[in-house]
Amino acid sequence: MDYKICENFFTKEECEKYINYIEQLPRQGYHKDRYDQFDMDFSQYLYEKVKEYLPDIKAGSGRITFLRYNDKSSGMRVHKDQILEPNVKYTGIIYLNDLEDGETILYERYPIKVNPREGRLLLFNVNMYHKACPPEKVKYAILFRLKN
Repeated sequence: MDYKICENFFTKEECEKYINYIEQLPRQGYHKDRYDQFDMDFSQYLYEKVKEYLPDIKAGSGRITFLRYNDKSSGMRVHKDQILEPNVKYTGIIYLNDLEDGETILYERYPIKVNPREGRLLLFNVNMYHKACPPEKVKYAILFRLKN
């Protein structure tokens, strides 16, 4: 599997909970729109929810990134995820709010646009080229990695 989209992965209540959490995080340094933390409990929780979609996955990596993209300078150029951890195979993005822009574009044989929708999960292979487009309004998301 190169990518998978799962609707309603998080409930409306879960999305609101994590948006409120992200709003409380400090915004400092180079990446003011990203907050990384190591949280094995939350990583395990996400792994348990994802494993039915990815039977070859054995665990979460523990690294969680909370995203708050809020202007046209947010986003990323086309890239593959740089993985410093051994055995990481997939990246997961949980979108916490609906937007008409701010999509993630995956590059397979042709570009695949995935718009942010509340509760939507996007899973893709870490070796797949992709980019995050900047949003007009605030985009909230949780990014995590999965090991095989």
